[in-house]
Amino acid sequence: MKSENLFPARLLGFGFYWAWLFLVGVSPSPVLGNINFEGIPFEILELAFRLIAIAAIVVFARQLSTDGGRRALLAACFIVGPVSTLSLLAAGGAATIVSTALVACADAATFMLWLCFFGHMRVGETALYMALSYAAGALLCLAIMNLGESAAIVCSAVLPVLSGCAFVLSNR
Repeated sequence: MKSENLFPARLLGFGFYWAWLFLVGVSPSPVLGNINFEGIPFEILELAFRLIAIAAIVVFARQLSTDGGRRALLAACFIVGPVSTLSLLAAGGAATIVSTALVACADAATFMLWLCFFGHMRVGETALYMALSYAAGALLCLAIMNLGESAAIVCSAVLPVLSGCAFVLSNR
């Protein structure tokens, strides 16, 4: 497939990531409400865990640049993303911290997959993809929020998987 023909899949795939982040990774979350652990807002914990996950990705960059490493990052999209989202719904007490760490791992892995993918392009193209995918994700988030609570929960669990599928399709 020609690279130009994959623009919609890439744009939408990264948009799925942004929509998931807007639905789950903010506080108060449109899907999960106001989550905190002993008064500490979810965003602060998630940011701390995300920084740790990104640091781990940087430390293990050489290993993650292999096919096996890419599969590990994709596993975060396909498995950890939905599991973390659904576990955060049921979490209470200390389980909130574990669920938040899982969300952060899925967030960092998915973002790094897309960022490295776009990193092979020129700066202007990368900026265009980032801006358009961000806008697509915001629009998707708004549309999902209007579907009702149950549908929004299902969508928030499925969005990381869709982002990973779009990534796989975009790399063919």
